Amino acid sequence: MIKRKTGFLRAVALMLTSVIVLTGCKNETSAAMKGLSIENNIAYDYVLSSTLSTAKGFAAELGVSPAGSANTEEGVLSASAALLVDITAGKVVYQKNPHMKLYPASTTKILTGLVALENADISQVATIDESIKIDESNVWICDLRVGDVITLEQALYGAIVNSGNDAAIIVATTVAGSIKAFADMMNERALEIGATNSHFVNPHGLTNEQHYTTAYDLYLIFNEAIKNSEFVKIASTVKYSTSFTRGKYTIVPTWTNGNQFINGSVTAPNGMKVICGKTGYTEAAGYCLVILSESPSTGHRFISVILNASKREDLYNQMSYLLEKASYQ
Repeated sequence: MIKRKTGFLRAVALMLTSVIVLTGCKNETSAAMKGLSIENNIAYDYVLSSTLSTAKGFAAELGVSPAGSANTEEGVLSASAALLVDITAGKVVYQKNPHMKLYPASTTKILTGLVALENADISQVATIDESIKIDESNVWICDLRVGDVITLEQALYGAIVNSGNDAAIIVATTVAGSIKAFADMMNERALEIGATNSHFVNPHGLTNEQHYTTAYDLYLIFNEAIKNSEFVKIASTVKYSTSFTRGKYTIVPTWTNGNQFINGSVTAPNGMKVICGKTGYTEAAGYCLVILSESPSTGHRFISVILNASKREDLYNQMSYLLEKASYQ
């Protein structure tokens, strides 16, 4: 597989940085721009400026939520952040704190899957070394072990369908050689997409103060991931049965998708079909969910994000609320 070329985007970022440094701050800077970091200034110009042909192309099909824009409503959704975007129309339908930095938990694995699928052959044999060991207790794993012989494809299904944190580590070390090197690839890809309020230090989303994102950035990342048919295939899988070798034994696991819209535990509102998505939970992140849905009657597709819901039941109730809003579009 040919790796992505990022030199052009680096050049654009450097050019924009130079422009900002040379021109300085002007008094007429809009209220939406105030308080943004240099990185966010670059992203804002890159996404919204009509004077840059590259920026216009980047944002042409996106639903854009400018920094500082008001919430759609107050006091309805209890989750810390939420976003609903009609990606067919390129329109933000609903937002609550879309740029608030929060822990993403296992929704991190959306970017993990995207980076892996863009940079490696999924049929290759995966590398399982001592880095697979996770010191934290009460975390979800596939129970993969050093010495197991699996493919990168199997590791991706384990990471995305089963949300196995050990499988996500295997993905990272197979693609990049180390967790650190893979995290660097994740951050570089996130910046290319325009997710400038995010930073990643691992491929699984276990809590780290330097590992965070926003509802809007997750929308951008997921919007890129669903362009990859292999990602959609994995993220929409209800059950995945496979087999691999462990010494003289053959291990035959079956992994079930934790997304309750996918596995059938929760039914989407009338008029909406859930296609794929990714869940996440840690004590620090709360309950998180990102999904792609479609209104069969209109053909419009939507990306919806909920971050930091306090209970699993609340997560699905609030996501259903967003899907109902989507059904009226």
